[in-house]
Amino acid sequence: MMDAGLEKCDKIHHGFIFIRGLYYYRLNNVKSAIKDYSALIDILSATDGYYNDAALVFRAECYLKLGEYELAKHDCLRVMDRDKKMWTHRLISAVELIKECDSSNRQAKRS
Repeated sequence: MMDAGLEKCDKIHHGFIFIRGLYYYRLNNVKSAIKDYSALIDILSATDGYYNDAALVFRAECYLKLGEYELAKHDCLRVMDRDKKMWTHRLISAVELIKECDSSNRQAKRS
């Protein structure tokens, strides 16, 4: 569920939600981070490519941490500029995350 009034916020407030998601991620509160990034993706998907791509990459990192490789890969495939590197807890691109998802998924299936 989206924060009340989040849809009506301007880009500055969207930035605050993005940063809150980052802090949740860093505090290992991954499910709350996913919630914030999901809300931003729902709102910004058609209007703001930068924040949308960043939210998708950060949410993909969250899904990776939870072992949800297919969801992480799905987010990475939605990123418009997949070669652009971003700082999450590391410098990585969506293309590199896709490869990591595939590798981790194969390893999980073997176990």
